[in-house]
Amino acid sequence: MFKDYIRHWLDDIIKNRVGNTYYNYNSVVCNHIIPVLGNKMMKMINTADIVRMYRKAGEYSKSVVEQVRTIIKTCLGYTVKEKAVAVNVALG
Repeated sequence: MFKDYIRHWLDDIIKNRVGNTYYNYNSVVCNHIIPVLGNKMMKMINTADIVRMYRKAGEYSKSVVEQVRTIIKTCLGYTVKEKAVAVNVALG
């Protein structure tokens, strides 16, 4: 499930960053990303899912959308580097 992978990414990669990055990312992940994508298999996430997540985040504010976009692009970019998926669907 994607929620397991994004938790791994947060705890193993992002947690070591300086400042409040981990805490800010964790809040956005828990409140805006996992509720939309968490129960999907990572390889089943598509561009329509990403757009749906951006629209849902847009119900809060433009800054939330930007935070979600930054986090999901970065996380999915890492999944490509790790060869867990072939394409970062958040870039399309």
